[in-house]
Amino acid sequence: DLVVCNISAYGASGPYRDYIGNGWTIEPSSGMSSLLGYDDGPPLNSGTMYSDLVTGYNAAAAILTALHHSGRTGEGQRIDVSMQESNATFIGDAILEYSLSGNVRGRQGNRHLTFAPHGVYPARGGEQWVAIGAESEQQWRALCEIAAQPAWLQDGRFANNGLRKTNEDALNELIATWTADQPRDALAERLALAGVPAAPVLDANEAAADPVFRERGVMVDLQHPETGTQAYAAVPFHFSRTPAVAKTASPTLGQHSAEVFERLLGIDREQYEELVRAGVTGTGPPDG
Repeated sequence: DLVVCNISAYGASGPYRDYIGNGWTIEPSSGMSSLLGYDDGPPLNSGTMYSDLVTGYNAAAAILTALHHSGRTGEGQRIDVSMQESNATFIGDAILEYSLSGNVRGRQGNRHLTFAPHGVYPARGGEQWVAIGAESEQQWRALCEIAAQPAWLQDGRFANNGLRKTNEDALNELIATWTADQPRDALAERLALAGVPAAPVLDANEAAADPVFRERGVMVDLQHPETGTQAYAAVPFHFSRTPAVAKTASPTLGQHSAEVFERLLGIDREQYEELVRAGVTGTGPPDG
């Protein structure tokens, strides 16, 4: 009736099963890095090691599902979680495209497969950027109106989305010239209020303090016993009946081992201490 979860770079079976890996190697081997970067440049890693995060979520979901099954049937499960497979979920559409057509999708920078304009453009000040997109003719007209550029509407190269996509380089150059003298946050707000998808590009500290993230509970302050109060990325999704709230910081090494051994395995404190002395468990590296 045990539920056991193993996480490895490439899973317990297959030709890569004996290879080691981490977030930096999983992004390329899953195919994700081949899609990141600009069309005239090399593949790039994301810089945030998505594979670590999505693998943890997948493993947690699998464990909860297995525990639910065990509670109904009494049957345990062994769960084999591959970081490579978990990270491949980010590019499922590109994998499906290749499977059906043989087409290998290239790198696009911040462009969209279908819509134009769609990109990240410079704003006033050093390293200030704003993300802007237009997914309909109405949004495109609103963008031109806010930019005070009726000439863009009259330019035959941009008459519809298909033509804007064909002439995307020229379009992006015009938009970047305009945005470069605009204040980032004010511009994003003006566009959003007009129905144009737009947002400021935030660095890590700005994202942690963002009022929208704070109000929704995506970013929360939690007390950690070793590092003090820190901003944590909590639960980005909400449930209708079950509260999904981050109440505690990440655990320290072995913080709950004694509790788990006693509550789930029936091992008393004396037996637990024997296991600590043997190096089987504990809150730090084994002695010796």
